[in-house]
Amino acid sequence: MIVKSKGGPLTLVASQRLAEKLAVCTANNHSGDKATLRHRHLALDRIIEYVRSVPAPDSRLDGLCRISRTSERTLQYAFKERYGISPSVYIKRWKLNSARRCLLQSHPAEVTVHAIATSLGFFHQGQFTADYKNLFAELPSATLKGNTRGSY
Repeated sequence: MIVKSKGGPLTLVASQRLAEKLAVCTANNHSGDKATLRHRHLALDRIIEYVRSVPAPDSRLDGLCRISRTSERTLQYAFKERYGISPSVYIKRWKLNSARRCLLQSHPAEVTVHAIATSLGFFHQGQFTADYKNLFAELPSATLKGNTRGSY
């Protein structure tokens, strides 16, 4: 009983109805939160599937929204909740990690850093190098040469 009163049977009936309405409202709000979370999870799953299936995923938000079938805001919230970063940062890091894997698996006589970077959608070599060094604490050319034990 929510309300303790000596108001008689009418007060008791009113308090029971109020309790029922509060329970229904709470349940509706709670299920709405679950639906929102489910929608965000599905949107994230679609983006992750896209990123994994394409060699050079595009990180433009409008395209990601079409793929995830959700709004920009929902997609941004979903990434912030799960990963603590924006969708574009997630995709950039994914591509940088892909570049690192390629550089580690390649021989310097057979491929260039530039070729690997452009194949993954990095068209500004200086920015790619800066981002790579910021994430991995070494130059991509050092990774390609196999100098991963670092002079940095």
